[in-house]
Amino acid sequence: MRRTLTALTLLALAACGGLKSTAEKSISMAEAAVASVAPAAEKILPDDLAALTGAIATAKDAFAKGEYQPVIDGLKDVPAQATALGEKVASETTRLTDEWNNLSVAMPRNLEAVKAELDKLGKMRRLPQGIDAAKLESAKGAYDAAMAEWPSITEAWTAGNLATAMNQATALKGKVSEAMMAVGLAADEKAWGNQMSAPAKP
Repeated sequence: MRRTLTALTLLALAACGGLKSTAEKSISMAEAAVASVAPAAEKILPDDLAALTGAIATAKDAFAKGEYQPVIDGLKDVPAQATALGEKVASETTRLTDEWNNLSVAMPRNLEAVKAELDKLGKMRRLPQGIDAAKLESAKGAYDAAMAEWPSITEAWTAGNLATAMNQATALKGKVSEAMMAVGLAADEKAWGNQMSAPAKP
């Protein structure tokens, strides 16, 4: 009976040792795969990257508790997911770059147009129909805020924080569009297109 128990114990230990080794390799492979895409992903798709790093953290916790099979099961798809994330990052980088190239031309142009209208309206004794003092003051505030924000957004883009920069730029675009309409300028797709001329009045 004792021999039988000893044999079973040895088999159990061998099996456990095999699982532990496999779990260690799973963690190592997952970490290497994620590390290869992390530098770009953290600036382009941070939420997607967080899902993978979270899976690794969960696996490490399980490993520390001696739960090796959950480690293996939890990380088996991570290397492939990291590869897919790398491809998604490349695609997203292209999309964001195209949007930025357009907006980086349109934003300064539209801000200049808003400033020109503000200067012109400020010299008028009577404001045109549809434009009142409240709208004018709101447009001035939006213009000043945009002039303060745009340089920092540009710096974020130059530093490689593409997703952050575009999120901020998109929000700023909305504010500037409101200012444009407040002073009587069109804020449609044509106005925000990559063109040389200033936005026209509707």
